[in-house]
Amino acid sequence: MFQTIDSGNMSSMTPDEQNWKKFKFTVKKQSRPSASKKSSESKYGVFRCTIKWLVAVIVFSAVLACLVTSKICLLVLGQHLKRFSESTANSTLAVEYSSETNKQALFLMLVLALMIPEAACLIHASWTSLGKKHRPWPSKKASMLTLVGGFFEASSLCYITVVMVTTLPVSPDFLVVLMCSIAGLPLMLQEVYRKKCQSGQREQRDQLSLPDIMISLVSTIFFFAGNIMLSLKVADLKGIILAELSLFLLSIVWSPTFRKLQIQNKHEEEKRETKREKSTEMTKECVDTLQKPGISSKEAFVAKPVCEETLSRISNSSEGSLKSETGPPWLTRTAQAKTAVISSLCKLFFIPVMAVAFSSVYGIVKFNTFDGFKAITMSNPSCLYFIFHILASFFGYHFGWIACSLRMQRVGLALPLTLATPIAVIITQFIGFCETETIPSPCASGDVHYVLGAGLLLWLAQCLGTTYNLFKSPGKILGKVYDSFWIPCYNGVCLEQYLLTNKRNLSFDEECSSQENASASNQKDSGLHVFICTTMYHEKRKEMKQLLESVYDVLKNKKSGHHFEAHVFFDGCLRAEELNSYVLQLASLVKNTLKVKELSDCIKVETHFGMQLKWKLELEGETSFTIHLKDNAKVKNKKRWSQVMYMSYVLDFKIVTKALEDDQCFILATDGDVKFTHESVEALIDQMCEDSRTGAVCARTYPLGEGPVYWYQIFDYAIGHWFQKVTNHMLGSVLCCPGCFSLYRCRAVRDVLSNYATCADSALECLTKDMGEDRWMCTLMIQNGWRLTYCAAAENSTFCPESFQEFYKQRRRWAPSTLANLFLLIREWKQTWSNNEHISLLFFVYQAFLFFSTIIGGSTVILVIVGGIVLAGLPISQITTSVLFILVVVGYVLVCLYTTPKWQLRVSKILTCFFSVIMCTVVVGLAVQVSNDLKERKVEPSVATTMQTETTSSTTTTTKPLEHHLPVGVSSLYLGGLTGIFVVSALLHPREVTCLLYGIVYFFCLPSGYLLLTVYAICNLTDSSWG
Repeated sequence: MFQTIDSGNMSSMTPDEQNWKKFKFTVKKQSRPSASKKSSESKYGVFRCTIKWLVAVIVFSAVLACLVTSKICLLVLGQHLKRFSESTANSTLAVEYSSETNKQALFLMLVLALMIPEAACLIHASWTSLGKKHRPWPSKKASMLTLVGGFFEASSLCYITVVMVTTLPVSPDFLVVLMCSIAGLPLMLQEVYRKKCQSGQREQRDQLSLPDIMISLVSTIFFFAGNIMLSLKVADLKGIILAELSLFLLSIVWSPTFRKLQIQNKHEEEKRETKREKSTEMTKECVDTLQKPGISSKEAFVAKPVCEETLSRISNSSEGSLKSETGPPWLTRTAQAKTAVISSLCKLFFIPVMAVAFSSVYGIVKFNTFDGFKAITMSNPSCLYFIFHILASFFGYHFGWIACSLRMQRVGLALPLTLATPIAVIITQFIGFCETETIPSPCASGDVHYVLGAGLLLWLAQCLGTTYNLFKSPGKILGKVYDSFWIPCYNGVCLEQYLLTNKRNLSFDEECSSQENASASNQKDSGLHVFICTTMYHEKRKEMKQLLESVYDVLKNKKSGHHFEAHVFFDGCLRAEELNSYVLQLASLVKNTLKVKELSDCIKVETHFGMQLKWKLELEGETSFTIHLKDNAKVKNKKRWSQVMYMSYVLDFKIVTKALEDDQCFILATDGDVKFTHESVEALIDQMCEDSRTGAVCARTYPLGEGPVYWYQIFDYAIGHWFQKVTNHMLGSVLCCPGCFSLYRCRAVRDVLSNYATCADSALECLTKDMGEDRWMCTLMIQNGWRLTYCAAAENSTFCPESFQEFYKQRRRWAPSTLANLFLLIREWKQTWSNNEHISLLFFVYQAFLFFSTIIGGSTVILVIVGGIVLAGLPISQITTSVLFILVVVGYVLVCLYTTPKWQLRVSKILTCFFSVIMCTVVVGLAVQVSNDLKERKVEPSVATTMQTETTSSTTTTTKPLEHHLPVGVSSLYLGGLTGIFVVSALLHPREVTCLLYGIVYFFCLPSGYLLLTVYAICNLTDSSWG
């Protein structure tokens, strides 16, 4: 039936198999100490397209509305202050305060409009960078430029906000078009010094294309023409000169060239200096060699190309990443985050200083008192515009970042930035929009057409010089704020121009999307090798068929150019060359699912571990499907040793024979009963390639099955991914990428495989290694510096236990191994924190809290039950109820310690039903509590009582407790908040909103899952069977 190749007959083996014994195995080295259907694809096609367009429209509208609102509100505040300065009498604004107090309040609002964005930036940058080793500090030169730029930026913004907007004798439309001078600065010099980046190496500077030259020239002409036209119409010559100077300084410090100098880190400067010294030294040595007296022409002819090659190699050496023997690669990062910290601190210091200085020079406000703070109240109409300005600036910046992250920057950012100025000019020029109760700003007066002409030139200069490049930039999918902006900050006064100049784009970004992502991008473009490795034991026929269909879907849809191989490692299926029924069942499915012509086309190879069956598939490229049959008489059984086997097979045989690199190879680990699609695999690869220090990526897992136990697991899986996976992902690293469907980087696997393949020598190691193999391997990766991530866009389905017995046996293994690995991670937190740059102290605090809450979970459930029974009004005291339930738990402990597993599961099932009925009483008690809280809020308690004595009469005021000031009681608020968390989470996952229905089953089974199952797992720690 099969073509047989004997491993003992080396002459009949291929060259790859003949070199088997020559390889150095990773396991043996000394360990370091410490298928979707086409119909399903089109099912959501129209829905997804509609959602994308709807999101694009929402983002576009939000950004445009925020940009225009921010401009108009700032102008209204300036006009209010100008009105108070021109009138000595009180205005209708905040009549309860004097004119000077109102002026102080408006001045403080304008200064706060400058300071609040910087404070928000400081908080965000400090949270994301301070204490993070992978966020370097800027170099000394960059720090000095940041301080100098911060001073000029603070001075210019203060002049624009405090002086230009409030005192310059021009109309609001004039100020709107004048702002375009910031982003309309000629960009010829930036185009000249624009550099090209490809494959992490610096190339020669580009030659400017004719369109770039024409655009820069036209932009320059429009820029100067528009500014000259506006300047001629201003009577205050000194004021307009200082205004133009302020705008010019802002355009300099906000320019991409200046930003690039600010974010250079100190390590990059040291490396550049070292490379310069090496280049100088080598050049001097080459010159001395070529000019050496007595050197022959033949020797000079040989030495010259050698010198040129050496100098070229030094000049083109990669600055993006450094190779390390073990652990993730070292990357050269920019200092964006900590530059933002320095810049924000600098501006928070200089903004109030310069604002007060300008106020004193121009006599805007007298600060003899601090009554201005008292006038910043909601009764002051100006305060509403101030709040709208702050909120519009904040949300406008964040919606702009969302547009870039979703790759909607053309529609969601560039188009609103293009339209914001024309719309603001229309609002400030035409009666009906301005001089109304909503917008009390005065309309344009004088030569409107002249201002419109000059504004058109400046607006075109801005569009050609900056917005044009923004339209050309593709952006990065799901990019972070550091990938989208030079400095992760925003400015409320000139939000439109700040977003234009602060946005990173291909025309000005010297590093072409930053060095830390360049290597990953090049890695993905060069084509990857993905080895699909599946472990099997006693899967059912429908489970095997589901897996093979998923594998064929991936192998068939290789649209990205990656190379895939499929391998199945069968445990306990071979004895003396005799195949068991499970292998024959799998082989019988190969022909129909993998579209093999004849089953007899299989190549049978006898190996050192058992046997190998291999089919060549009729697909594009050299695609094969291989079944590795383990003989337990030759190799160890169980899943961990199957994983060790296929990891060593890929690392020590496949990669070596194909002459591949570890960074180009990945292992897609799956179980024998999973279902997935090629889109999910591509999503895992995309997320893996975003960062070369990602060691593994896991997906969203959905359970398959039927019955009440399956219903419980639907909600259990959902909240595990919604909350726990996402929280670990955001705080540092996911703790477990399960072997059911996860992508592992071969380089990360090689770092931990020698330790992962060690035997368990103690009870704790038995829990961590043999009962929680996936989690332990992930713990080793984290301790070696790798980051594990969660990709919600990738999905897979797996059959879950449907019977009560299977579920308890599965969780009997999971619960102790999870706690054991978590304890191991917390115990060695110092080593992990020093090795892994992604892990913070907050991550360990969260893990310690999670560990503690798991330990006390059972007692918490008893307290909840007792409280619910008391609230339900049953005639039984709290102490009696607590004692009864404790006795029940103690009795269950004795059953688990002294009876057989069959009786333990029977009692567990009976107690689960009993506690589910008790939970119904808890629901009644909670409903009674909420009803009583609502009734009590309708009755107004007496406010005062009068107490009289024989000699005196006094009135005592009874203050209400804090709880009475709440809309409902504390218990009801807690219950509502807890329920709201789950509802909001479900709404954020609209395709999974039906999981909430199964939360009812989960709630009634809480005592079983958090109390009985914990006792059962602890009492059966010595049982290491798979279950």
